[in-house]
Amino acid sequence: MRVTEAGNTYSFGVIMLELVSGKPAMNEGTKLAKWIIQHEGLGEVLDSRVGGNFIQVHQQMLLLLEVALQCLNASPSERPKAKGLLETLLTLGQEFRIL
Repeated sequence: MRVTEAGNTYSFGVIMLELVSGKPAMNEGTKLAKWIIQHEGLGEVLDSRVGGNFIQVHQQMLLLLEVALQCLNASPSERPKAKGLLETLLTLGQEFRIL
């Protein structure tokens, strides 16, 4: 097994999924990434314990979920590069402060 940037990006995406969903990467033999990708209502996979009823928090979590899903692209070459991922997260961080 080789360590690659695309593999690291995928792993980072899984960590992001854990953070926004509140679920472990593996639960009862089911991979979190597979469960979320197959789930139709992405808003329903978010951890309801975070943010209460604040719409802004829910919207921010959805944006992070979208970034995480990009990291899980089945094609390693289509996953964001680390530098682009960092820029995206920094931009989102700036936007979050405005909300």
